[in-house]
Amino acid sequence: MKNSWGASWGTKGYINLARNVKTKGGQCGVAKQPSYPTISGQRVILSAAVLKAAGAPAGTYKGTKSELGAHVTATITIEDASHVDIDVEVTGVTKVSVKCAKEDYTLSGNTVNLTNLGKPGDCLHDDLKKDTVTLKSVTYNPKDDSVTISVHKILNISVKLTKQ
Repeated sequence: MKNSWGASWGTKGYINLARNVKTKGGQCGVAKQPSYPTISGQRVILSAAVLKAAGAPAGTYKGTKSELGAHVTATITIEDASHVDIDVEVTGVTKVSVKCAKEDYTLSGNTVNLTNLGKPGDCLHDDLKKDTVTLKSVTYNPKDDSVTISVHKILNISVKLTKQ
């Protein structure tokens, strides 16, 4: 990991940390609060490997659930440190179709905040409104590397998505 003190500190400006340690938060707690660099106020895109090493969700998560006649299929793909693709289909007693690419998000603890959810004109906002669905929450569980999405239409449904 590159440090912020310059090349005279550590090994030419880098430090070595153990990966996959059993301590919550990783070695030195570095995974407790992952961050991303900015340049002139713009985010730098971090790869899925960097996100995973930081204890953040990365890659594609899929899950299904059937409850009271509603069958839900959901896929969430974490594109980078600030964009997520969301695909949720509900069939059966009700129908819902949400397909939104490159939605802005932030991660606060284990909560995935979809930052444009309340903005008309945003794909996720408009698709949910069209189908009269309320997105209750999206959470990340680093212990089993899963994402849970909770929605409400006629009933509350939570679907656990596992890493693919």
